[in-house]
Amino acid sequence: DSAPLPDIVARVDLERAIARLSDGERAVLAACYGADLSHDEAAKALGLPLGTVKTHANRAKAKLRALLADPVAKERP
Repeated sequence: DSAPLPDIVARVDLERAIARLSDGERAVLAACYGADLSHDEAAKALGLPLGTVKTHANRAKAKLRALLADPVAKERP
């Protein structure tokens, strides 16, 4: 059972966009959205101040929105 082509393309676009985030932004996204941790739990798990986790999460989401909305940005390495 294979996924429809638009789903595969969307996943590839998302993976490329995530790869363009900083290491800290990727780590926070993985903790908060991949592992479903709260910001406070992610801060403790990553050994970061809570404010840093919140900043990384907000910046990462903003970057992903911009990258996924801009077809030209998706093509850049």
